[in-house]
Amino acid sequence: MERIFAFTRKLRGKIPEKQSALDEFIGTALPGDTRSPVWRIQELDPNTDTPVEILHVVLLGFIKYFWRDAMARIPKDKKEILIARLSSLDVSGLGLSTLSGETLVTYAGSLTGRDFRVISQVAPLVLYDLLPSPCFEAWLALSAMVPLIWQPEIVNLDTHLILLQAAIDRFLDHTARWTPRWFNKPKFHIIQHLVDHIRRFGPAILFATEGFESFNAIIRGKSIHSNHQAPSRDIAHGFARANRIRHLLSGGVFLLATPDTTTLPHPRNGAQYCEDRTQWRTAGLLPLALTKPRGTASNPFQNLLPDSAYLSAVANVAGKYLTTASTRIDVSPYTTKTHFWPCSSAVSTQGDVYSPEGWVLWKNPQEDDLFVGRVAEILQVFASPERREGCADTVLLQCFTPSGIMTTYKLPAIRSSGWKLVPATDILCTVNVQHNCAKNFCRVTAHRAIYQEREKTSMTRLAIAHAGDPQDIMLNTFQMRNARYVQTLAVKIDSINREEAILAGARDEIDTQKSSGKKSKVKPATRGLTGTSWGKTPSSVPPHIQPGRHPNISG
Repeated sequence: MERIFAFTRKLRGKIPEKQSALDEFIGTALPGDTRSPVWRIQELDPNTDTPVEILHVVLLGFIKYFWRDAMARIPKDKKEILIARLSSLDVSGLGLSTLSGETLVTYAGSLTGRDFRVISQVAPLVLYDLLPSPCFEAWLALSAMVPLIWQPEIVNLDTHLILLQAAIDRFLDHTARWTPRWFNKPKFHIIQHLVDHIRRFGPAILFATEGFESFNAIIRGKSIHSNHQAPSRDIAHGFARANRIRHLLSGGVFLLATPDTTTLPHPRNGAQYCEDRTQWRTAGLLPLALTKPRGTASNPFQNLLPDSAYLSAVANVAGKYLTTASTRIDVSPYTTKTHFWPCSSAVSTQGDVYSPEGWVLWKNPQEDDLFVGRVAEILQVFASPERREGCADTVLLQCFTPSGIMTTYKLPAIRSSGWKLVPATDILCTVNVQHNCAKNFCRVTAHRAIYQEREKTSMTRLAIAHAGDPQDIMLNTFQMRNARYVQTLAVKIDSINREEAILAGARDEIDTQKSSGKKSKVKPATRGLTGTSWGKTPSSVPPHIQPGRHPNISG
């Protein structure tokens, strides 16, 4: 193409003469097949061999589009409510730090993929009365779809793909019900190929570019912390050192240089493969112990390393052995003379740190079912083997069971079902539980102190004051962390009729244009709407409708 452009810039004369000269140049100066050699590879099919990139299609696509559109729709006085809701939201169990509502709202046009990852898990919890109903329903469908995509492990592929396909269809249907203008974006078509790509390549998170783009910081750091004389070499050396460390910590072995030379016995140096196992070396015991689980005979440093149900701290250890567990449960596996250490936190089997008042998901080995529980106490039996290994024995939980659906959020409601002592090894992961603020009319009337440089100041900011029934709670199944387990408790949402959704969305779009006085100034893509008889009561969508670009949509 560059050669063609350079040739045409030199042409002079009339258009037929230029065209004739250009045709002659293409026929003689260029090869017969000007396609890239990539497209001539017989085994390559671009449609099936290039999987959907979920970072840019979902996080930097749908979520970014919807969030910017929401910030453009919400009035300025309502944004203060949104900021207070985001800053007051309980994000325990999501693996997130406290949200900065001011940043997410004020700088909506400058957010990164990490920010949109946060927004996808909490947006429906704070936008329920700030957006029109079709818009909010599209948000609900989007947030329900994201956890099904971000799963590093799929147990039953066929079942999972059926659920994912239904979630994608529901998302597209609700988007069309909102407005058909979104479908000018090609990503709304690309997402439909995701199911086929997961079936072929595995979980979508494995071929996402999020993990690879994190190396940008490493590359930049290696380039900055060098003499800038040969940055490519310095970057290559840095990655080589990191690869050697990974090899050693994975249990890999290596050969030492011979005593009389500094040259390693490598085949390129004329040496044969060494069959003598005593010549091979590996990392020391302590470095290798960092990668091995505790409690194994091959790990001599088990007391130095964290593991499942490992205690990060022990509270009130000075002679306090009593616990309130005996007042909470009717049947206990321990005798009345058993003494406990009350502990401040522990680690679940999935590596999540939980503490009293936190919410967890635990598995009943007999029933093979998952249950939600609120941690009351983390207990260590005095003089038990777990205590000698630094692990917790049991956890006192207030158990909760699903009890219907929160219609506003499309999330499962949970209700208390009693107390239970659960082995610490049965705690799978932490979960996020939210109050039903929409039903209980929680208002932004509280005030919270502002901290600057970790110091409390006299300044305050608005916060949510929860009202109504404090037990009116729900499980946040929009959670991306540990989605494999959390999604087993998600509620099933019925789909809507696609044709009716498209018709309703087109009707609302036409009515909006008429009411805003833009009927005579429609964009070329929508001029087919002018003078039609179906504008008020359409029975079908004419094939020539191609809605124009939404004014609140960017990127």
